[in-house]
Amino acid sequence: MGFRSERGFTFFTLLLIITVLIICIPIYGVIIRAIPDKSYDQEISIQQFFHFLQQECNKSTTVYSEKHQILMISPGGERVSFEQYGNLIRRQVNKLGHEIYLRDIKNWSIIPVTNGLRIQITSIKGEQYEKTIQYQSS
Repeated sequence: MGFRSERGFTFFTLLLIITVLIICIPIYGVIIRAIPDKSYDQEISIQQFFHFLQQECNKSTTVYSEKHQILMISPGGERVSFEQYGNLIRRQVNKLGHEIYLRDIKNWSIIPVTNGLRIQITSIKGEQYEKTIQYQSS
């Protein structure tokens, strides 16, 4: 058995592989940048906002809407409000503070329904979300 019958990489094969990689790597970067990146951050944020709002309603003694605001009375007597503030939805306690719960909002509407509120949110991109928040009426 001589060296000719053995199989393996030669120096020429190695140079060929390195050349192909050097040509393909920049092209790969251009292709990756051209693929559109679909982000679900806004949808996740809105769903999380709906969850927080439902929790807040569950622990409140009174919930009602007034002038594009959701108002709640906590068991401790604090007045909690959610309202649109520019392109944000903020939460305030006793008209103090400024806790941002949601960003990039075009508008929102609050529709009273039996034992709850239907919240409709439109994002700056025009995406629409809707959720009915149920609570115990007092």
